[in-house]
Amino acid sequence: MKRTAVIFRQVILWGILWLSLLVNVYFLIVQPRTVFSLRRLTFTAGATLFATFLLWLLTRRRLIRTDWQKISPRVWWIGITLAAVLFLIAPAPSLHSLTQPVEVRLLFEPVNQEEASFYLIWLNNGLVDLSFNELELPPSAQISPQGIRLTARAGQPAEVRWRGRIWGEFVVNVRSETSLSVHAQAGSQIIKTILEGGADERTIRLPRLSFIYYAVLYLLVIALGSFSLAWAGQTGMEGVSRLNQHYPALLSRFVEHLPVIFLSGISVFYLLTLRSGHPWGDDFAQYIAHARNLAQGQPYTAIGILHNPAVVLGPTAYPPLFPLLLAPFYAVFGLNLTAFKVVETACALSALWLFDVWLRERFQAPLRALAVLLAGLHPWFWNYKDQILSDMPFVLLGMLTLVGWERWRDSRRGVKGWMVGLAMAAAIAARSVGFFLLAAVLAEALLRRRWQRRGFLPLIGIPLLAVVLLNLLLPSTGDYLDQTRGWNWSVLQENIASMISIFQDIWRGNLLHIGEFDLISVLGIGLLWMGFLFRLPHIGAVEGYFLGTLAMIVLWPHSQDVRFYLPILFFVFYYVLFGWQQIITFLRKFSRFSFGAVQKGIPVFVLAFFTAGVLHGYLNDYGGYSLQEFRAGIGLPASQQMFAYIREGTREGDVVAFFKPRALALFTGRTAFAPYWNPQQPQRLMEDLTTFQADVLVVWKPEYSALAAFARNNPAAFDLMFENNDFEVYSVTSLEP
Repeated sequence: MKRTAVIFRQVILWGILWLSLLVNVYFLIVQPRTVFSLRRLTFTAGATLFATFLLWLLTRRRLIRTDWQKISPRVWWIGITLAAVLFLIAPAPSLHSLTQPVEVRLLFEPVNQEEASFYLIWLNNGLVDLSFNELELPPSAQISPQGIRLTARAGQPAEVRWRGRIWGEFVVNVRSETSLSVHAQAGSQIIKTILEGGADERTIRLPRLSFIYYAVLYLLVIALGSFSLAWAGQTGMEGVSRLNQHYPALLSRFVEHLPVIFLSGISVFYLLTLRSGHPWGDDFAQYIAHARNLAQGQPYTAIGILHNPAVVLGPTAYPPLFPLLLAPFYAVFGLNLTAFKVVETACALSALWLFDVWLRERFQAPLRALAVLLAGLHPWFWNYKDQILSDMPFVLLGMLTLVGWERWRDSRRGVKGWMVGLAMAAAIAARSVGFFLLAAVLAEALLRRRWQRRGFLPLIGIPLLAVVLLNLLLPSTGDYLDQTRGWNWSVLQENIASMISIFQDIWRGNLLHIGEFDLISVLGIGLLWMGFLFRLPHIGAVEGYFLGTLAMIVLWPHSQDVRFYLPILFFVFYYVLFGWQQIITFLRKFSRFSFGAVQKGIPVFVLAFFTAGVLHGYLNDYGGYSLQEFRAGIGLPASQQMFAYIREGTREGDVVAFFKPRALALFTGRTAFAPYWNPQQPQRLMEDLTTFQADVLVVWKPEYSALAAFARNNPAAFDLMFENNDFEVYSVTSLEP
C-alpha cells in the first residue's frame, strides 16, 4: 500500500512536470500569436511527453540528481520569476487565443429620417484591424476606399455581423451625416446609443474581455510554467554547486569579471554596427569644418556659410576640443566619416568603462554589470555613438571629471587637483554646458569644506581660466546666449511636458499599460526618484550635476530632444538600481517577521521583471533601426546626387540657399545660407535671397513641399536646373516675387 502511494505520488509529480513543460513550450514557442491550434497543441503534448520520459530515465540512472522534495524556496522564487518575466514580457499576446470567440451584431437605424446612408470606416477587435471581407454585410453594402457604404431605413436597420475573439474591446468608427440609432451586441453584452450626425467620425466601443477571468487564467499558466522552471533551476544550481566544488575560484572570478564581459560584448556590438551616412542635422558639418580649418591652418570660424539672424542654426563657432580631437584624423584620412565615428565610438565605450569604475564603490559586480548593460545598450546612447557630434566626448569628460573629483575629495593617491581641473576644463572646451560640472563640484566643495584642502585652487582655477580664454579667443562660442532672447513662460511649460514624455520613453517600454503609462515606465520612474531622494542626505557633485542639467533642459528655449539627456543617462540607471537597493533595505527592517523567501524574492522579482521589460523595449527599438546605415540624411543616393550637381553644375563663387547650409558648404565647397521660409510670408524668402545675393535655391521636397510649389509657380524668378526624388535645384534668375 505504501509503495503504491509512492508510485502514485511520483506519477502525479511527473505529470505536473509534463503539463508545466507543455504550457511553457506551447505558449512561449509553438503557438501562433492570436490563434489556438489543436494540431500544434497535440504536437507539443507528444514532444514534451517524450522529453519528460527522457528526464525520468536520467533521474532513474542518477545522471540528474534533482529531488522533488529538495527544491528550496529560493529556487521556487527563481522559477516564479522566470515564468512571470517570460509570460509578461516576451509573448504576452499569445494567451489572447484563450479568450472565447463571440458574435458581434451591429444594427443601425436612422433617428429622425426615413433613410440614412453612412460609412463604416474602421473596425478593430483589440488585436488587429479587421478586414471588411471578414464581415457579414447586407446585400446593398458597397466597399469603397472611404469604407463600407451602408443604407438604413426606418424599421429596416442595416445589420453587420462578425464572429471572432475580442481582446479588451471591439471598436467601430462610423461617419454619417445624419443621426443614427445603434444597437450593438457582443456575446451577451448589449449597448444602445445614438450617434450624432456630422462630418467627423464617431466611435462605438464594445467592451468584452473580463480582465479578472484573464488574470486568473494567466496566473494559473504562470504557476504551471514555474514548476518546470524551478525544477530546471534546481538542477542548474546543483550543477553550478558541483562545478564550484571542483573549481572553487572559477565562479567567483566569472561573477567579478561580469562587468568587463558585458562591456566587451557591448564594444563588439558597437563596432559591428557603425552606420554609413549621417542624419541631416548639420551640427556635425560645422564640427568637421572646424577640424578641417585646424588641420589646414585656416581661420577657425571660416566654415563657408553666411549667418541669417532670422534662422537659428547655432553659434558661429563651437567649443574647440572636439574639433581638436578630429583634426589629426582629418589630416590623415580627409573627409572620412567612418574615421570620425570610430573616435565617437571610442569615447562612448571609454565613458561606459569609467561609469563602471565609478560604480565599484557603490555596487557589487552583478549590479554593476547590469547598470553597464542597461546604459550601454540603450538605443539613445547607441544611436549617438556614430553621429559626429560633441556628445560622446563630453559624456566621457564628464565621467572623468566626476571620478577624478571624488577620488581627490576622498584623498586617494595618484589624483591631483590640477588633474581634475584639466578634465573639467576639457569638458567645458567640449561643450559650454560643462560649466554645470564646475558649478556642481564647487557646490560640493563648499558644502563639505573641501575648498580648504591643498590643491583646490588649481582644481577650480584651471577650468575658470579655460572659460576666460575661450571667451577671449573664440568669443563667438558665446552666441548660445543669443538663442535665449525668445524665452517666455510658454517655453517652461513646453519643456516640462517634453521632460515628462522623455522620462516615460527612456525605458523604451510599451507593455501592460496603466492609463497613459506602461508598467515598465512606472517602475523605472518610481525607482529613479526613490533612489535620488535617498541620495539627497549624501548630496554631492553628481546630484548637483544631475539637477543642474535638468534645470538647463527645462529653461532652454530650443528643444534638443534626447541629446541633452545623454550626459546624465548613466546616472539615471544608477539611481534606479540604488532605489532598488533601498527596497531591500526597507524589507530587511522587517526581519523579525518570518518572511523568508518572500522577503528576498520580491526585490529580485521586481528587478528581473524591470530588466526584462527594458531589454524587450530595446529589442523592439533596434528592430526599427537599420544597423548598417542611416535611412535618411546625407548618405542617401538622392542627397549625394544633389551634392554632386552643386559641385559640378554651379560656379565656385555662387551663393546657395539651403535649409542645411553647413552640410552643403562642407560637401560642395560653395558658400551657403539658410533662408527664412513661411508659406504665409513668401516675401520674407525673397528678401533673404536679395540680402544674401543668392544664385541658387535648393529645396528638400519631403519637408518643404510648399516651397517647391512656390518655386515652380514663379518661373520668372526660379529656373529649375536639377531634380530627383528628394531635391529640386533652382537658379535664382529674378528677385521679384
